[in-house]
Amino acid sequence: MRCPRCRTENAPGARYCVACWAELPQEETAAAAAEGRSPPEGEPTEPLAPPTEPVAPPTEPLAPPAGAAGPPTEPVLPAAPTAPIAGAPIAVPPPPSPTPSAAARGPSVLGGGWGTATAWGLGAWAALALLGQLLAFGGALLSGAGLGVGAVARLGWLYFCGFHGIGVVAEVRDVAGPLGGMLPPGFGLSYRLEVAMLSATALALYLLCRGGRAAADRAGGGAAARVVHGLKVAPAYAVPALLLSLLVRFDLPSPAPEAFTGTITIRPAPSSALLWPLLLAAAAGAAGGLVSARPILREGPGGGRTAAAALAGGWTMLVAVLGLSFVGLLVHAAVSPGAAAAYLRAVGSEGPDGAAVALAHHVLLLPNQSLLVAAPAMGGCDGVYGSGFSVDLLCLTRFPAGVDLEGAAGPLQPIPGIPSFRTRPTPAPYFLFLLVPAASVALGGRAAARRVATSSEAIAAGALAGAVFAALFGAAVRLGSPRLGVAADLGGFGGGGSFAFGPELLPASLLALAWGAVGGALGALPGSRRLAAVPAPAPPPAVAAQPGPEER
Repeated sequence: MRCPRCRTENAPGARYCVACWAELPQEETAAAAAEGRSPPEGEPTEPLAPPTEPVAPPTEPLAPPAGAAGPPTEPVLPAAPTAPIAGAPIAVPPPPSPTPSAAARGPSVLGGGWGTATAWGLGAWAALALLGQLLAFGGALLSGAGLGVGAVARLGWLYFCGFHGIGVVAEVRDVAGPLGGMLPPGFGLSYRLEVAMLSATALALYLLCRGGRAAADRAGGGAAARVVHGLKVAPAYAVPALLLSLLVRFDLPSPAPEAFTGTITIRPAPSSALLWPLLLAAAAGAAGGLVSARPILREGPGGGRTAAAALAGGWTMLVAVLGLSFVGLLVHAAVSPGAAAAYLRAVGSEGPDGAAVALAHHVLLLPNQSLLVAAPAMGGCDGVYGSGFSVDLLCLTRFPAGVDLEGAAGPLQPIPGIPSFRTRPTPAPYFLFLLVPAASVALGGRAAARRVATSSEAIAAGALAGAVFAALFGAAVRLGSPRLGVAADLGGFGGGGSFAFGPELLPASLLALAWGAVGGALGALPGSRRLAAVPAPAPPPAVAAQPGPEER
């Protein structure tokens, strides 16, 4: 009899198929199906499904019954089940990880991101150059100066130099006339002025930081690679600054021709025209790359996360100390209206047009003004410091009282006629300015603590933020303090010197370090306690293995 399920020939009268063990139709059922009649009652019309528990296959070949015709058949064992057993885990090997080709890995660290970085660098340079032109042309129109378009455009470029601390050199050559006859042959005199209008500098740093972040986001990679991509905004920003600085110069006649004749040349110093834009753009671009890598550092090892938090905390300290210093000046102006009235009278003395020009320049110099407040508030001094001399004007414990224009001779001032400055003890209300650095470093420590995961990292990040704050504050003092250098050429013999007005660089930086390290760690304490109180997340529960069919 042939099995209707697997078409295997079975012995006549067999009840189950020797191949698939399906129940075979009996003779009456088969005869009824052949004659078109209904099968006997109780007989299935379709082959029955194999039993749930398979019957053990016979160990010996089944022999046909006695007297049956046909050749003997070999036993056929049932095939192993191919469907998975319900509840049993199946081990699937992971797919092999393909080795990416050079094209699939993307551009190299040095080769990628140049397009975005160059576009942002040139855009930032154009924005600052346009700001300088607006100031030059606006000032020329309001003041009524009869300057040509070319002269005003060159003056606008000198504004660009003033946004970055680029030195502007004024040289006097070929001196003749009554004064020239008293000077040795080949006499030359040059002055070099350096100052950065920090409001415009901050705008340049912001645009360059955005450019570094955009280039790093576009190129991708790890944290170090993103910093390198951010640095690529620097050449596109610094090279145009250098090229135009080489072309811009003023040749002016002698202002006193009855005393001497000669030429006064005013031009940007080429060395600083390349150095300062390059350094500022590189620092801002690298900071943008770090901002792009912030998610990587946050999820990475604790050292990188702590460093990123310290950078954010130090920057917060600098912004806070400059902003709170300006707020303190506003409070002082409200409490002492006499000083504010004197300032407004001085600004308005040239009429509305002159007042607009003066206020525009004051806005550009607001961060410089805040530095003059922040340094004494931290315990330092403002004064005039140069080669071999220093004069303190405003300190935490000393307050300016006046100037003696006749000078005073003595062992401390051997040259008569040099003005001397009188000081007096600082009035008690001015000690409230100590709150400016205290609040600033506390805010920076708190900002650093919010970006880490553990209490120990919070305190370390707050203290390290003080070092970042000291570096940033020192850079702001170096850029924002006016510096004047004088050099003379006396027929082959040279000499000269330089001096700066504002906070003294090294003491101001050390004071910022002390305030920032101690205050940053203290400011991070509340955040560290909060992190210590947060319990660690519990590990996920282990998934219980599903019982197999033999365990059921």
